[in-house]
Amino acid sequence: MKRGRPKTKLYEKDFGTPELQAKRNNQQTSEALDLCLEKRLISSEQHSAGIRLRWLYTLIFGPPVISGYDPSDLGGKFQSKYNDDNWLKSKKVEYIEAIEGLKSSLTINIVMNTCIFNQYPKFLINNSIQIDAYKDLSKLQLGLDIIDSVFKTYYKLKIKHRISHKSIAKLDTSIEI
Repeated sequence: MKRGRPKTKLYEKDFGTPELQAKRNNQQTSEALDLCLEKRLISSEQHSAGIRLRWLYTLIFGPPVISGYDPSDLGGKFQSKYNDDNWLKSKKVEYIEAIEGLKSSLTINIVMNTCIFNQYPKFLINNSIQIDAYKDLSKLQLGLDIIDSVFKTYYKLKIKHRISHKSIAKLDTSIEI
């Protein structure tokens, strides 16, 4: 009790439509990466790295799913840093470094499928732990650790040397993806 008032009760009942309730029971309303965090299969740092990888992918290639949003429609005189070529080149450099780290560790498929394309890996689909599912989980954890370290190193380098987006873009002016 707080100052004589009883605590408010949190309802555990799902008040959604029957179709939405069924989707929630089958875990179809959450993303694979979020579900891994919820089940404590990955850490919050790994989750953040996966979200950042998806964001970089979306900046460079556009969203991986069908969307009604038109990024070319800026709505008048709206200007943002997303239109800055040097800033975008620096993000491409960051994305390429992360992808190279994933390729070298042979974890690119599981990380890209889970983080970007929202495909559920074997260890989330099957309730029983199998050897292949365990291998997929360890590959996902390794890949997320690698891109987390790449992003942290990239950020520390930028802060330590006060590197601007323009100078990062000049490091590799021939970036073609």
